[in-house]
Formats: sequence, C-alpha cells, structure tokens
Amino acid sequence: MGRHRVYNVASGRNVSNGQLAARLMGLTGCRVTVTPGAPRVSYPRMDTERVRQELGLEASDLLEDIPGLLDVYRDAVG
Repeated sequence: MGRHRVYNVASGRNVSNGQLAARLMGLTGCRVTVTPGAPRVSYPRMDTERVRQELGLEASDLLEDIPGLLDVYRDAVG
C-alpha cells in the first residue's frame, strides 16, 4: 500500500493529439480532422519516480498500448 492517497500513473511521456490521431488512423483507417486554428495545449512532463519506487509500477507507452485497447473495445461492443 502506498503512503499517499493519490498517485498519478501517467507514463511520464507526453503524447500529442497529432501522434494519437495518427496512430488511430493507421490502426483503424478512421479519419481524424482538427479544427483550423485550434489552440495548442501542452503540459509539463509527469514525474513517475514516486509511483515506481513506492508501488513498483512501471509506466507503459500509450501509443504502443492502443492496439490492445482497441481489441478490448472491439470485444466489448461485439
């Protein structure tokens, strides 16, 4: 059990919407459009050391996890 009430389990690696959209389009053939002039929002990189040290959790890479997440979704919606 951890010493804190809340832990951020982010991977510590920022992923842009463009990267995410490109991965989804490549895997599913879907189309993704972005509103022209949409604002760019960025966040600082998350530190994952505390969750690794206290809970022994290793971060995974969202872009690498997407195929498995899509499989789970496909199985759930039949």
